[in-house]
Amino acid sequence: MQFVLKKLPFGQVSPAFDVGLEGMRVGEERRITVPPVLGYGEQGIKSRRVFVPPNAVLIYDVRLMSINAVAF
Repeated sequence: MQFVLKKLPFGQVSPAFDVGLEGMRVGEERRITVPPVLGYGEQGIKSRRVFVPPNAVLIYDVRLMSINAVAF
């Protein structure tokens, strides 16, 4: 997945990624735990592609593969 920290359109990924990925180095791995208040909250999400129950804690294991320093 490719995105710019703190520049995402609403709803693309959790705002917790701004905090969880900041300061990472190429090749580094982290586990990002997102509380419901920064994830999908009390409503959860249900669509054809994804189901996240209400008040779910989201856990992502991420590895930073590269950095593109182009700013928008």
